Formats: sequence, structure tokens, C-alpha cells
Amino acid sequence: MYNCIHQIVPGFFMLLYLVYAQECNITVYDNLSEKVKIADCSKRDFSEVPQSLPRDITVLDLSGNKFRHISNYSFENYSLLLILSLAKNKLHIIEEHAFYGLSRLKFLNMADNILNLRYVYTPEMFLPLQNLINLDIRRNIPNQPNVDVYHYPDQAFVVLKKLEYLALDMAPNPIFGIGFQGLNYLKSLTFEFCFLKYLRGYTFENFSSNLDELKLTRCHLNFLEVEKNALVPFPKITKINFEESCMHLKQALNILSPYEGKTIEIMNFRGLNCPIFNNNEYPFSLNVTTDMVRYLKTVCVETLDLSDNGIVDFEENSLLSFDRPECLKHLYFKGNRFAFAYGRHMDELKTFFNKSVALKTFDYSYIPVRFKLKEKDFYHQRKDYHVSNSLYFTTFFRKLVWAIPREIISQKDIKTLDLSNNLLPTVNLETRVWADSMNQKHGLYFLLADNAFECNCDNLDFIKWIQETKVKLDTRAYKCTLFNGTVITVLEAYDQMHDLFSSCRNSIWLMVSSILIGTGCIVTVLLLIYSRRWNIAILFFRIFRKIIEKKYGKNYAFDVFVSYGGDSIPWIKNYFIPKLKDEWKLKICVKDRDFYGGHSFYDAEAESIENSRHVIFLLTPIFKDSQDCLFEIDRVKHEISMQNIENVIVIAKDITLKDIPKGLTHIWNYVLFIQWPEDCHDHDLTWQKLRKWICNDLLY
Repeated sequence: MYNCIHQIVPGFFMLLYLVYAQECNITVYDNLSEKVKIADCSKRDFSEVPQSLPRDITVLDLSGNKFRHISNYSFENYSLLLILSLAKNKLHIIEEHAFYGLSRLKFLNMADNILNLRYVYTPEMFLPLQNLINLDIRRNIPNQPNVDVYHYPDQAFVVLKKLEYLALDMAPNPIFGIGFQGLNYLKSLTFEFCFLKYLRGYTFENFSSNLDELKLTRCHLNFLEVEKNALVPFPKITKINFEESCMHLKQALNILSPYEGKTIEIMNFRGLNCPIFNNNEYPFSLNVTTDMVRYLKTVCVETLDLSDNGIVDFEENSLLSFDRPECLKHLYFKGNRFAFAYGRHMDELKTFFNKSVALKTFDYSYIPVRFKLKEKDFYHQRKDYHVSNSLYFTTFFRKLVWAIPREIISQKDIKTLDLSNNLLPTVNLETRVWADSMNQKHGLYFLLADNAFECNCDNLDFIKWIQETKVKLDTRAYKCTLFNGTVITVLEAYDQMHDLFSSCRNSIWLMVSSILIGTGCIVTVLLLIYSRRWNIAILFFRIFRKIIEKKYGKNYAFDVFVSYGGDSIPWIKNYFIPKLKDEWKLKICVKDRDFYGGHSFYDAEAESIENSRHVIFLLTPIFKDSQDCLFEIDRVKHEISMQNIENVIVIAKDITLKDIPKGLTHIWNYVLFIQWPEDCHDHDLTWQKLRKWICNDLLY
């Protein structure tokens, strides 16, 4: 009997281990310097923490299960854990010793649960987590708290001495106690599910003065009352994001007094004027005054977003007046209602452009009219142009209804020009010549969608230019109106030019003949040099790229930055790096190889992405839950907006499109996608496709 039991008991535990091993996907890979073991237990309908997983796992994903309660000592078997995710469960109770044994844990994600901040987080709860650097407890307050004052459990957070990133929800009238003074290394503070009503001078007084980034976004349930000294506790901040928080632009600009003369990297004040809270003191329709920008004008800001704030006009020396305009790289006015419509405004715009020597983006697209228009409000120049007086939302800007301002095209450093959503009937010859010259100089992205283009005899040159120019356009099939009122595309007009415009001037046929003759000559020349085509192309491409990069200071340190999950490291080391580095001779940035100690990991990632020509995301089952990868996606979105990246390539390996991270969907329009084939016979074609995208100077 004893021998029988002696054989059965180990067999039972082995069977139990196999059950959990089958339910959870266990992956092991070498992280160059150490072994990483991941237990993917997500979406398995677990209601309690499995206890028979391998004890040496370093990553445990329990997201998307049915946890309601985490008991004491639930993780004591997994003392080597570095990353733990409990996101997207139904957690509302965590016992105070639940995290016992997790002294090495660095990343803890408990977002998307129902954990009540005031009652769940006891002073003992986080005691084992002495090395935690990233804590995400966002989206846990589904409804607005009904208490007058909301005290955050500072004594629970005070033990997290090494915390650098904190994300949580914001109550209407929050009190952050003195316990938060212990978070001396906190660099980034993010608030979601924002119900804020009052932003006082003392609201953030107990947070670290070393904070670098503050995100307080989508606080649109209540109108925020903001005191002038609200940001005084953060003298070193370089990134401020208040997007879509109803605090009104006047208040946001008024709290910039601590940053007079300082440098701010990003200042996002988009959508702060909310129409539902329109009143006499804080009107939705705003006239920017010199007093309002008295602090903003002194700041050396690189990216400034003032979009969607109902701005209808601005005083002299206000909106375009900066003490250090040379700092500005990206400026966004999109969705406001002011017009550069007469002398003083246009003079200020020209002066601003002349001084803003580093400006790369000036977004003044989409001018909405949010009130009913009368027939008399429109400027009529053509007798056959009619406007219904029942329109409520119309793109309307007098200077852009019929022509493009000369002050815009007089600039010689514009790389992106957005004139979409206006009423332009054509793009005149002067502008087309300027666009071609800018494209030849440094490349030009020209957006013209949703204008009132006309396809008639006077516009034939424009129709041809759309199809033949080398300028990068948002489309080559813009809608246009024929003289009989029919709406077609410019591409159709070009293809049917003979039939549609047979009554036009005869010289057009001479032009067509010249084009055909010229095309024939070009084809003949191309046939003669066909045998040397690639050598010539490589030579000119290399010369051109070196000239451009040297002139504009664009010097990439890497050809490719590779973002990947831990389960793909063997494939990266054994196949990917040898192919790109040894065979294709590319400079590759791989975080597990190229990042060293003594420097912030996230800073190193951000700098490497900024200095890489292309970015490749290798999607695998582990990728979507990696905090590093999610950070890299956010950083790439930023670099796309800065236009620093040439190509973003997504390679899906052992994963389908439906499982891609949500962050990638926001940049999908910029993505080149490859589904890595399971059949090894198809690998050569896949490598060739990838090489074509990233090896621009190797054209064979």
C-alpha cells in the first residue's frame, strides 16, 4: 500500500503541473545575459492564481480572466517575477499580503478593474514591492465619486521608493497626502477616467519636483476650475498634455507662469474650450489677447498644439509672438476659426515664418464654422457659384476660397503643406512651381483633399500636374466639377481629356503630342541604359541622400530599430540579425544588445527610435503584453508626427491581425505589413519584400 501511494502522489502533482502547463503558455528564451521564462495565462477563465506553474517564471500574464479576489500569499511561489499583469479582470478585493514574495517585481499592471482606491490599498499592501518602477491602476473608477473630497491612500504608495511611472484615475476634488512625497524618482504621472473639477495650487504639492511628464487628458465631464499656481510643484516638467480637458485655454495659458524663459518639449492644449461649458467669462469663441500669452511667449517650446479651441481672432503681438521662435518645430492651429485675411495678420504670419527657422510643421487645416451662415456671409466671385443658406458646418476662409496666400509659398523650408477642406477651385501655376521646387529641394507632402476643384478648359494644366508631379500628394483622384455640374475625379478627367475637353484650345493637342514624343525619347534612352540601370540608380540615390542629410542635419545612427517581444529573441539572434547585419550590411538597433547600464532604459529607447531610419515591429504572442513594446509603439507614434521615420514595418509571426496591439491601429495608415509565412519555401519572397522597403540604396 505504501509503495502504491508513493507512486501515486508524485504522479498526481505531475498531472496537476501538466494541466496548468497546458492551460498557460510557457515560453523560455535567452535575453542575451539571462534566461527569461514567460507564463501566458491570459483569457483562461481563471478565478484564482494558479499555484503549480514553474517557480522560475519571470513574467506572468493573468489579464482577461475572472479574478474578483486576490488572497494573501498568492504569488509567494513566484519570487523571480519581474512583470505581472492583472489587467482586465473584475478585481475589487486584494488582501494586504497578496504580493508577499515579489521583491523583484518591476512592472505591475492592474488597469481595467474595479479596485476602489480609498478602501483597497492598505499601508501593508505594497510593502513587498520595494523595486517596483511602473504601476498602472488606470480605469478602475467607472463612475464619478460622489464624495466632496477624495483622499488618495498615500500611506500605501509611500513604500514605492523607486517608482518612476504612475498611472491612475482622477477624482473631482482630489487630495494627495504627504505619503506621495516619498516618490522621489517619479518621472511620469498619468490620469485617466478623469472626473476632475478643481485643480488647486496644492493639488500636486506632495509629488516629486523632478516630474518630467504630466498627462491630464479627457477631463470633459465637468468644467475645471484651475488656479494659477497649479503647476508650481513641477518646475522641471518638459511634457504637458491636457488634451480634451475642459479647463479653457485662458486658464491653461495662465498656469504657465512657472515656466517663463524655460524649455518645454511638448505642450498639448488641444480641445480645451468645450462648447457645452460656454459662458461670458470663458466663452467658446475666443479672441486671443496679448495678456493671455504673456507666459507662453517666453517659453522655448518645440511642439505646441492649440487645435480645436474656438479661436476666432487674435490681437497684435499675441498668437504669433514668441520671444524664442527659433525653438518651434511643430505648431498646430487645426480646427480653429481665425483667418489670415487682411494686412496685419498676413504681415505677422510672414514675420513669424521668417523667424521660425526650425519649423517643420505648421498645421492650419480645417477651418470650421460652427454657426449658421447667411448668403451675405460668402464672398462671391463667380456668378455660377451658389451656396445654400442652410449649411451649418462649412470650411470657410476668405483667403483660401479662391487662392493660396503668397506669404505661404514664399517660404523655402516647408516640408508639409495642408490645404485640405477648403474651397480652392485650382492650384495656380505659381504654387505648382513652388511645390515642385520644394519637392526637389527636400521633399514635399501636399494635402489637397476636399476642395472645390473645377475640371474645365482653364484647369487643364492643373489636371495634368496632379498626375505628373513628383510631389507627394494625399491622393491623385481628387473630386472635381465639370462645366455641366457633373462631379468626377481628376484622374478620370486626365484619362478622358480628349473626349471631355475637345472644344478647348487646340494647343493642348500639341502639348499631348509633345508629351508622347518626349515619352518615346525617354523610353529609347531608358532602353539604351537598361543594362546599367541599377548601378546608375544606386549612384544617384546615394549622392542625393547624402546631400539632403548633410544639408538638413539628418544623420541616422541606425538603419533599423527592431521592436520585439521576448519570445522572438532566438529568431532575432539566429536569423534576423545575420540576414540584416551580415548579409545586407545594415546598422541595427536591438535593445537587448545595444542598451547598457547607467542610462535610463526608456530614454535610450526613445533616442534610438528617433535616430533610426526605419522601425520594425515583430508581432508575436508576447509582444502585445510587453510594456517595453507598448512604450515603443507610443514613441513611434510621436516620431511619425515629427516625420523622423521613413518606414514603419509590421511583421506578424505566429499571430493574426485580430490580435495586434491597440496602439498599432492608430498608426496603421503608415504601416507596411508582412505576414511571415509558415511555409519555409515562401521565405525568400518575404525577405525580398522586406529588403525592398528598408534597403533603399540596394535596389536589386
